[in-house]
Amino acid sequence: MAEDAPSTHEATAVSSPETDESQAHSHHGKTPHHGNTVAAWTSVGVLMVASLIMCLAVVFAMIWLFVVGMVVAAIALVVGKLLAMAGYGMPRPADNRVTRGVR
Repeated sequence: MAEDAPSTHEATAVSSPETDESQAHSHHGKTPHHGNTVAAWTSVGVLMVASLIMCLAVVFAMIWLFVVGMVVAAIALVVGKLLAMAGYGMPRPADNRVTRGVR
């Protein structure tokens, strides 16, 4: 009876490296960035510092320090946007029907 059961060791279809490579770079033929840009890393780094400041402000019950952390967070967002506008962010997608409503 064990011979009637399908074998779990049968060969399965394996995708070729060309197929995997083309799927990974299918976004208009460009390498995907996944947010790995100077603008993104700078924003996240400064936001982490801002969150640390705000956490310490809560622990030590210092309202003024929390406000300082909020200001640093706002600065991080502005710096990230300025770096993206200066060309250190991801390139914008082509204007088509899908991306037109996103802007």
